Amino acid sequence: MSVFLNKNSLSGEGLKLYDECMSIGSKYIAFCSFDYLFASAFFCTNGLATGSGHTTFSLVNSAINAVLFRIPLAYIFSMSWGFNMGTLGVAIAIGFAPVISAIIGIIYVQSDKWKKSKLNISEVSQSA
Repeated sequence: MSVFLNKNSLSGEGLKLYDECMSIGSKYIAFCSFDYLFASAFFCTNGLATGSGHTTFSLVNSAINAVLFRIPLAYIFSMSWGFNMGTLGVAIAIGFAPVISAIIGIIYVQSDKWKKSKLNISEVSQSA
């Protein structure tokens, strides 16, 4: 953020807001970076399912990630009746939401259901 705003040109309330923004932003990025550990497994397993013709699995797993985990966790962690963490609560939800979906994806891959392709390759090659 300091690329766009020079801290030395601020004073008083502006400086206080700048410091607060940088503090919240750095914590937000730290928690969101946790997302990359599990998001890679989540996206790879969804891609494998889609590539083998099991698109419903990808749809359901993505919906579980977003609707059942990311949105409710962000709401609970950020609101006053929950953990009252504000923006940090949203970051935590973003970081931890794909954990369950990645686990579901890994279980799906280990079940070998993706090996039973739903694609009919002969139809595709004949129409081309």
